[in-house]
Amino acid sequence: MREFLDRANALRDYTVAARRKIHSLGGLQFDIQPSCDFICGELDAMGIPYELVCPCGIVARVGSGEKTVLLRADYDALPIEEKDDLPYAAHNGTKHACGHDFHASMLLTAAKILKEMEEALPGQVMFMFQPAEEGGGGAQRMIDGGLFAKGKPDMAFGIHMAVGGEGDTTGHVLYARSISHFSGAGLAITVRGKGGHGARPFECHDPITTAAHILVGLQQIISYEIANDERVVVSFGAIHGGKAGNVITDAVTMQGTIRTINDQTRDFVCERIRAIATGIAEAFRCEAEVDIKIGAPAVRNNPEVGEALFPILSEIAGEGRVEMRDNTVSYGGDDFSLVLNEVPGIMIRLGAGSPAEGYAFTLHHPDVRFNEDALPVGVAINCNVAYEWLRQHSGK
Repeated sequence: MREFLDRANALRDYTVAARRKIHSLGGLQFDIQPSCDFICGELDAMGIPYELVCPCGIVARVGSGEKTVLLRADYDALPIEEKDDLPYAAHNGTKHACGHDFHASMLLTAAKILKEMEEALPGQVMFMFQPAEEGGGGAQRMIDGGLFAKGKPDMAFGIHMAVGGEGDTTGHVLYARSISHFSGAGLAITVRGKGGHGARPFECHDPITTAAHILVGLQQIISYEIANDERVVVSFGAIHGGKAGNVITDAVTMQGTIRTINDQTRDFVCERIRAIATGIAEAFRCEAEVDIKIGAPAVRNNPEVGEALFPILSEIAGEGRVEMRDNTVSYGGDDFSLVLNEVPGIMIRLGAGSPAEGYAFTLHHPDVRFNEDALPVGVAINCNVAYEWLRQHSGK
């Protein structure tokens, strides 16, 4: 219903205030109790019952009936120092640089709207406010803690913000017909050698140069060992080793991620990383310890749900502003995949600013900003998806 967009626009100030409050609180993984308290306080004020199924894992419900739709929002931040001199900037070494503050505030306002019309709902809506999406396994903790204890929903829907790309125009919707996001794995390699004086490297086994060779060698997996039609990403975001320019250290650590679409490829890449890292380290008289933590699987949208929701999404976003692709829409991962492995549904990307609109930085960038004009669109999409899907499937 277009009325959802009208009501979302009327509540824009509420959504913006909620977004900025959650942004100012920041917090990592499960250490987001202040944001949890804020969300629970708002749900209390709305008269919406909820329960905690794990630390900061909130499940709220409105409506009743045989059919249920789950709407999900994560709300943890990233370990990025705020650079913005904004009145709602966080001051605890974290920043909402992935748009989770948008996700949570949009879902909070959607809950408010759907509660207002609860008697007219042709079914039940579950609101999943999830901690620890950025590592920590928040979705699995919520599932293990009883997310589906009262029965699995019939459909699950999630929104992820998108910004900084040419197609990320504010309010534009993009999603995949099937595989939406890559699976992820955390990667840590520790190279140990023999330290000593920088003037006498021949007496040392240098882990820094060894680590450099490993870093370069691992890229050969992508260029020579993966088929051209298979997409794999191995990247490193942190290297630590040594404290002085004239001292050869005895250990270096490298941290990165592995991203693949299927488990078979992921297992092959992990095997080759271990072999190359340990082999190069041995060649340079060092040792390499490889630690790989397998994360959530790839996000797989349900094609039938995707087709059914296309007109429902278009009703809010506008004609020509919804795009469904056959191929993956994000190299990033998201543990909403664990929910979609249990319940048919989809995850969409909602544009919150393109470079042409003045938003040049992408997700996870320290300077990223988001256009708050996307907030009412996301609110209305959540409402319309829940209401229309329930209406079409409730038999009423």
